[in-house]
Amino acid sequence: MKIDASTVVVITGASSGIGAECAVACAQKGASVVLVARIDAVATTHGHIDVLINNAGRGNHASVEDTPTTQWRSMFSVNVDSVFWLTSRALPLMKKADRGHIIAISSVAGRYGHPFNAAYVAAKHAVVGFIAALRTELVGTNVHATTICPAGVVTEWADATEGGSIGALYARAIPRSRMISREKGLGIAP
Repeated sequence: MKIDASTVVVITGASSGIGAECAVACAQKGASVVLVARIDAVATTHGHIDVLINNAGRGNHASVEDTPTTQWRSMFSVNVDSVFWLTSRALPLMKKADRGHIIAISSVAGRYGHPFNAAYVAAKHAVVGFIAALRTELVGTNVHATTICPAGVVTEWADATEGGSIGALYARAIPRSRMISREKGLGIAP
């Protein structure tokens, strides 16, 4: 989808990291970028949504036996439930406009397991599965769904985990993975 001055892009989790980079890139192309979780207000203000980037997320680093149920549920609430909720509200607007693109930022953890992160890995697998199912529902429409599964990304969260060793964790668990950062020229442009 072409991003320009007529495009309305809704991004969750845009205060830092991937979401912030997506917001800057879309704004530089002239899009109306809305950083909000209240999608109903976007519909009222702009009348349509062209792109929804589901980026809100959080992680944890704990063994299965050290992961409390509250942390497990929180992981699914932020990483999975928010994707469902926002997508289900954006879809009617996109279908009515006969155009749109729903993007979910998952993780390579949504494709591969790695140790001491079962809640995060399970949640990101759920995001991958949700978008795969949605994609089949959208066949024959002009609304598209994409999952992006980056490996480690240099963010405040990654820097705070295990003394900033998230890159080492991914390198051990996933062959040929490397940390993504804007400075290294490995960023993703929407």
